[in-house]
Amino acid sequence: MNRFERLKKKLQSMRKKKLSFLTLSSSLILLLVVGVTLAYLIATTGTVRNIFNPSEVTVEVHEDFSDGVNKKNVNVKNTGTTDAYLRVKLISYRVKPVEENGKTSYQRIGGETEIPTFALGEGWFAQDGFYYYTNPVAPGNLPDHNLIGDPGISLINYDEEFPEDPDGGRQVIEVMGEGVQSQPSRAVKEAWSMDTDGNKLVNKKEGE
Repeated sequence: MNRFERLKKKLQSMRKKKLSFLTLSSSLILLLVVGVTLAYLIATTGTVRNIFNPSEVTVEVHEDFSDGVNKKNVNVKNTGTTDAYLRVKLISYRVKPVEENGKTSYQRIGGETEIPTFALGEGWFAQDGFYYYTNPVAPGNLPDHNLIGDPGISLINYDEEFPEDPDGGRQVIEVMGEGVQSQPSRAVKEAWSMDTDGNKLVNKKEGE
């Protein structure tokens, strides 16, 4: 091999090494770019959280007792955030006026009282000491019909109407409202031992 051929071979070898170096350098650059991209995604992508607002059931009693004698337009409003079944309990007892420092207050006393008979509003039924509204009520609404309508029920003043009664006093009727979510249906079963048929409470007395 002459001197010219040895020089040509040496130049070819140098070109191959340079090409290999350039290819390796390109690969390293690509790897670095990909690595930086992956690191960026991992560092900046946070966890997506689904936040659910829990439902609540609250109620508010509505009534008209403006004349101090007749309790009328008795109903209960669903002030919660989900559809609910509603029920009412009426509690009756006697009180007597007590004067103290020029102010009149009423003290609870003994003596039997009974809730006067009244016509239940449409969609209501009585069971086990409670008055139930058959259908679930949407948030912000009242049942379509009052439990006690107008003219309502008259509370008894025993001192005036039955002066011979030894206990005397006057009658008070408290209205207590309750609500329970309508779905799932087992909620009202567990809370009130009430069955449902479709989307309505079942009046057990009707089946007897």
